[in-house]
Amino acid sequence: MSGRRPSAARRDAGYKEGSAVDAWLAPIQGRPTTPAVADTAGPADEIAAEVRNLPQVSRLSGGVLGEVSTYLPGRRVVGVRVRDDGVTIHVVGVWGSAVDDIASAVRAAVHATLGRHVIVHVGVDDLDEARSSTVPGVPPPDACTLLRGGQ
Repeated sequence: MSGRRPSAARRDAGYKEGSAVDAWLAPIQGRPTTPAVADTAGPADEIAAEVRNLPQVSRLSGGVLGEVSTYLPGRRVVGVRVRDDGVTIHVVGVWGSAVDDIASAVRAAVHATLGRHVIVHVGVDDLDEARSSTVPGVPPPDACTLLRGGQ
């Protein structure tokens, strides 16, 4: 060893307080390992709650690979991605609802929560069977009718 103090060696190695190295050294040095962060509900939670309550939506979806999420301290909100350039929401719709109607209802819920100025991207990843509106013995409408908006 060159005889330098450890703090000088860390500084020379690119050590910065708050970095990954600092997080790794914290338990060794007896410091707290996690910062004090309040876990409050943000816009992603509000949007998720509003969209889940829509009758056209069965559930939120994380996208093909789970890429649509908002990461919060200690958890994530799957199906809602909030960024500076807009909001992306992926849902699984209810069978019997037109895809255009699902997307319009989701956009309206987001605009009611955050305001009309927000750009909203909606992805309908799949359709689930209707919860209680399916009548036994009656076939559901075909997919072409749903995609055309029920015409």
